[in-house]
Amino acid sequence: MANDSRPRRKAFGPLFYSTALVAVILLSIYGAVQIREWVGDWIGVRLEAQEIQSLLVSAGSTRGDVRARAYRSLVERRADWRLLIPVLLTGSTDQDDDVRIEAARGLNHAVNDLFHRSDSLPKEREECLQALRRMLKDSSIIVRNEASDGLAAFASALGLAAFDGKDAIVADLRAALADADHDVRIVAAKALLTIEGGRDQAAVGTLLALLADPEPVANRAEVLSVLVGHRQGEHALNALTSLLGSGNPFVLPDVLSCIERLGPEAAVAVPKLESLLDDKDPGVRAGAGMAIVAIEGESTPRVVALSVKAVADQELPMQWRMTAVDTVLGSNPAALSSAAGVLMKQLSNENPTVRQNAVGLLSLFIEQVRPEPPKPDPGR
Repeated sequence: MANDSRPRRKAFGPLFYSTALVAVILLSIYGAVQIREWVGDWIGVRLEAQEIQSLLVSAGSTRGDVRARAYRSLVERRADWRLLIPVLLTGSTDQDDDVRIEAARGLNHAVNDLFHRSDSLPKEREECLQALRRMLKDSSIIVRNEASDGLAAFASALGLAAFDGKDAIVADLRAALADADHDVRIVAAKALLTIEGGRDQAAVGTLLALLADPEPVANRAEVLSVLVGHRQGEHALNALTSLLGSGNPFVLPDVLSCIERLGPEAAVAVPKLESLLDDKDPGVRAGAGMAIVAIEGESTPRVVALSVKAVADQELPMQWRMTAVDTVLGSNPAALSSAAGVLMKQLSNENPTVRQNAVGLLSLFIEQVRPEPPKPDPGR
């Protein structure tokens, strides 16, 4: 028995020691990796802290462009708000417009970030709000716009809830409704409607005045969307239809596009839209036609007739003519026969664009009405 046990002990010993050695090596490798990761993280944190300190120093530079870049970088890196907010507050009164713009953007981020954090730093958040309220009266339009954006975002986050300083913010936003820049007025009105649950008549009046502006407005569609979202669609339609008789080709297409967005709810505007179908401006004619299609749908006889007329109108935008072809093909393909004759004549027009468009539209006809090839006779 003793002779049998001795070889097994010799065989087991080297195996045990080799396994232990492998385990020690693996643990050493794992430990080295962990150490390298820890050292890397530590170095990264130290470098980031040094970079932030360098940016904080740059934020006090005598050069405005350097200060502005430093503010922008600090906000992008989401530096500790306890360190950054005092810097942003200083920047909010800087003489350089670009610095104040970056400070306003940073304060926007700060207010809304602190709102969603458990350690909300109420004192710092209140200081940011006060700075944004003050910046609503800044000489720079961009600064005022950024400040109104920040207050609007804060108001949207709170909704109808009561909060400290609400009355003061509402008063500042109402004062901003008279701002010279229409973007600031829009943002202020949106914030007021959010805070007051759509019941702020001053905000509604401001937006309706913008919607009915007889001059070109870059974001008329945005104003319409805000009003419709707060159940002011009927008043918005009245404001839009008041412009249909203006005859201004720089305003009417935009107004018609807004009416098109309202769809069937704009049915009362159809008579005025019909009067624009023969307008001398092709953009106005196209806009009126698309608005009527959106209101009445694509299958009514009047819409089909209107679409056929649009297909044949060589002055209309090609996109609208192609849409009109699809409308007729989906309702009454045979109605396109009269338009086909007009398009054939346009093939000999002196204008190459007219000829090219006619070929494109006739190609659409052919693609849709091309007969299917005969099926092979299975018996042959």
